[in-house]
Amino acid sequence: MKFIYRISSILLLAAAIAGCCNCRSIQRKTRKPLVGTEWQLIQLGGRTMQPAEEQYTICFMAEENRLTGVGDCNRIMASYRLGEDRALTIENPATTRMLCPDDATERAFVEALSATTHYDMDGPTLMLFSKGDLLAVFRAKPEPAADPVAGTTGEAAADTDIDAVAGTPKESSNGAHSALEVGVEAVEAK
Repeated sequence: MKFIYRISSILLLAAAIAGCCNCRSIQRKTRKPLVGTEWQLIQLGGRTMQPAEEQYTICFMAEENRLTGVGDCNRIMASYRLGEDRALTIENPATTRMLCPDDATERAFVEALSATTHYDMDGPTLMLFSKGDLLAVFRAKPEPAADPVAGTTGEAAADTDIDAVAGTPKESSNGAHSALEVGVEAVEAK
C-alpha cells in the first residue's frame, strides 16, 4: 500500500511540475524589462487602484539610474540602485508641489517608493517590497499603438499635415492654424 502511495505522490508531483512549465513560459514571454518600461500602479498598500492613464506611473531610466514618474498630479524624480537578488533602493524621491485632489494617496505612493528594499516580477507585473512586505503592484503600460495614417506612434501624428479634428489638410506652418485651433474655432462658431 505504501508503494502505491509513493508512486501516486510522484506522479502527482510530476504532473504539477509539468503543468507549471507552461505558466513559466508564458511569464517569460510577457515579462517586460524593469528598466525602460513605464509601469502603472494597480495596487497600493493592499488597496486596488484604478488611476487615470497618466497618473501613478513610474519608469526606471538607465541613464544615471534615474526614476521618473507621476503621482496624482505631481511629477516624481528619484535615483535608484539595483543589487543582488532583486534588491532595489529608491533614494531621495522628490516631487513637484502642486495641490492634488488626492494628496494622501500620492504621499502614500511616494512613501512606498522610498521604503522599497527589493522587487519581483511576474509576467508584465512589477511588485515592490519592503523587507518582505508587499508595498505596491504595477502593471506594464502597453506600448503606444502605431498611427496608420502617419505610420508612427500617436505623438508623432500631431506633426502630420492632416487636421485631426476635421480630417482635412492643415494650413501651412507659417503662422497658420493648428488642428487644435481649428477645432476650438469650430466649437466657438456653433
